[in-house]
Amino acid sequence: MQFRTKHIYAIIDIPGYISYEMAQNLEKSAVEHVPEGFANVVLNMENVPRIDSNSLGSLIRISVKLSRRKINMFLMGLSNQIKTVMEMAGAQRYFRFIPNEMMLEQIETENKLEEFLQRNSAYSVGSVL
Repeated sequence: MQFRTKHIYAIIDIPGYISYEMAQNLEKSAVEHVPEGFANVVLNMENVPRIDSNSLGSLIRISVKLSRRKINMFLMGLSNQIKTVMEMAGAQRYFRFIPNEMMLEQIETENKLEEFLQRNSAYSVGSVL
């Protein structure tokens, strides 16, 4: 996993399939190592081809824990398999979505983020992505 920041986002690049061990590390890192002053965490999943139920459970736990700390979590760059798993599990309600890094570049302020979220209020995997 690689951590970086861009504009108002703390971004975690996930390098591939989320194994059990990686899910444990991701859960701890995403919750405990948010840089000071960042209220938006993006899990970049461009390189994650698929997830299983354990991985999905970890993502939900991360989302809930960050939400308790008043930190927004976004998933970015989801594969079709991940979208399908989320839809089947009804898990999309736990997440907000940003389609790709190009869109992230355009949403560089809190005001622009609010506008984006209002325009895409459905938050369904199919319509936002």
